[in-house]
Amino acid sequence: MKDRRHILIAASIVAALTFLTYLPSLSNGFVNWDDPGYVYKNPNIRILDLKWAFTAVVVGNWHPATLLSLALDHAIWGLNPLGFHLTNSIIHSLNAFLVALLGWTLYPCKDRDRIGAVITGLIAGTLFGIHPAHVESVAWVSERKDVLSAFFFMLSALFYIRYARGK
Repeated sequence: MKDRRHILIAASIVAALTFLTYLPSLSNGFVNWDDPGYVYKNPNIRILDLKWAFTAVVVGNWHPATLLSLALDHAIWGLNPLGFHLTNSIIHSLNAFLVALLGWTLYPCKDRDRIGAVITGLIAGTLFGIHPAHVESVAWVSERKDVLSAFFFMLSALFYIRYARGK
């Protein structure tokens, strides 16, 4: 039980560090690449319409989870870019948290060397969270699809490992 508490604390630190790293992105506005089609010129995100979200092809792509999350953001924030960027930062911070848990879960030790497992999770989550490859995904509203995809992938991996280990 101590082991879990330590990794949850470490993963929370990773998430907080990741969020702080991307704090400057909260002052960003929308960009003129995909943001008009997905957000500020898209009349469909002004309503939470499940049928539209699951059948629409926007900017040549079909991803209902992204459209639903953008519509939810619009319902909360209107067209204030701060809210959209905040959601991306929160989701990415949760991803870093999940990567830390994944690092801890995959640590190769039968009796769970607590310090090694926690440090592995801490390093993996931090590297994932602050790596420059994720800047575009976090700082660009229309890249919500990437942070959502990573979120569901990490959850799937953790649940699969739990299932495979028979718990």
